[in-house]
Parts: sequence; C-alpha cells; structure tokens
Amino acid sequence: MLLKISSSVEVDEHIKQYIKNTVRKYEEGSHPQEFSEIGPDRPKISECCSLLSFTLPTLFIWDPLHHYYDIFDTNPLVCEEHGHVVVPARWTNRSSNSLNLCVLLEDNGPALLIAREPYCKVGHNRHYIRSTDGDFLRYLCENYFIEPPFNLTHKCGFTLSFVKTLRSYISHGLSFNMFQSMHLEHQREFQTP
Repeated sequence: MLLKISSSVEVDEHIKQYIKNTVRKYEEGSHPQEFSEIGPDRPKISECCSLLSFTLPTLFIWDPLHHYYDIFDTNPLVCEEHGHVVVPARWTNRSSNSLNLCVLLEDNGPALLIAREPYCKVGHNRHYIRSTDGDFLRYLCENYFIEPPFNLTHKCGFTLSFVKTLRSYISHGLSFNMFQSMHLEHQREFQTP
C-alpha cells in the first residue's frame, strides 16, 4: 500500500511551475543548500487563495556536487566511464513532456526528489550521469564515503529518516501493517489544511 501510494503522484502544469520556481530559488541560495525537505509556502486558510496552494508536494533537492562541495573541492568527482572531472548540469525537471522525477516516502508522506545530473565532457559531446542511478550512488559511497540521504527502489525511494522511523517502530514490536496504517493516518492529518 505504501509503495502504491508513493508511486502514483500526478504532475500537472501547476506542479511543474512550482518545481521550476523552487529550483530557481535553490540556485539563488534562498533555500537550504544541503539535502533537506523543502515544503511549499502554504498560505493561511483565512487568506483568499487557490486550493492548489494546499496540494503542492514536498520536494527534496539532490545536488551531490554542491551538497558535498567540501569533499569534491579537494578531490574532484571523476566520471567512472571516461576518467574526466564532472560538473553540475541539468535538473530532472528539464523536459516539459517527462519530468523523470522520483517519489520518496518521508515521515510526512510522499515527496518528490529533484536531482541534478552532472556530466563529463567527452570530445565535443557531454556524457550525462544520472545522480539517482544505483551505480553512481554506490560509486559515491565506495570512493568518497558519501552515503546518500535516501534509498531508492525500482519505483520509488525512502528518506533515511523514514527508514529509521520504520526500523524503530518494528524493533519495538509494531507490525508492518500497523505501521502502514498509522503512517497513512498521519499523512491524512498532515495534508488536511
């Protein structure tokens, strides 16, 4: 049930614009520069506003070259395939037809993972690297001792905070079905304006 809910987020033009604005604010430095939850600026219920303002998803921005600048400044990230230094490039929200977004389960429900894809220059071409690719994430862990703040599966992922919460409840005797019911109830309460 949790996976079914987390992999069924619809992205319309309103959400695409919200993602674009959030990425712009991140690049300008007005959002946290580390991997963290970025919730929408929800208006007060008493204010006259669109209902769409209450249905915007939480976003997580994954920009490993920027998040771990202190590591890559002294030991540049190198493309495994070509041996060239990689630089930050495009975001997963680059295409108007396909966003290529990943859904993450976090403590307050589903969120969208917006990732920045680095590239290395090979001659006149660019070799883009998916920063959410399992091989890339393993490479970061093995060569730079960077543990990504999320775990990805085939259709969605989980923040480490969510996994920690799940493990804690299960280790204290709560069944997975009870955890799922409790999480879904919490999510409903959290999303109610």
